[in-house]
Amino acid sequence: DSAMLEKVLETDGELEESNITIETAEVLRIAAPWGQAFPAPCFDNNFDISSRRIVGENHVKLKLRIEGGSRDIDAIAFNALDQPWAAASERIHAVYRLETNEYRGVVSVQLLIEFAEAI
Repeated sequence: DSAMLEKVLETDGELEESNITIETAEVLRIAAPWGQAFPAPCFDNNFDISSRRIVGENHVKLKLRIEGGSRDIDAIAFNALDQPWAAASERIHAVYRLETNEYRGVVSVQLLIEFAEAI
């Protein structure tokens, strides 16, 4: 039965743009530890891709905007260069974890993409 071979991703649902913040990411980090029986929360939303670039060997750094949103949000998908959506899609449905990223002393919110598909 091919249905048994499909991977099922369970999420904690969509996040509103107003909840995609450093503060929310910190609350989730402090609430850890997460483990096998209690996985870290992940969320899913539809996004427009504002920009993308390759970093490292095959990671994709993105600027995403929630459908109808008002700001770009940083995101990264590790080892995703060979994914069908990565090269040319304009819109994706993504499952992600909410994290913070520190670069040159500046902390920002970042989505860690676990799975994505073109929509």
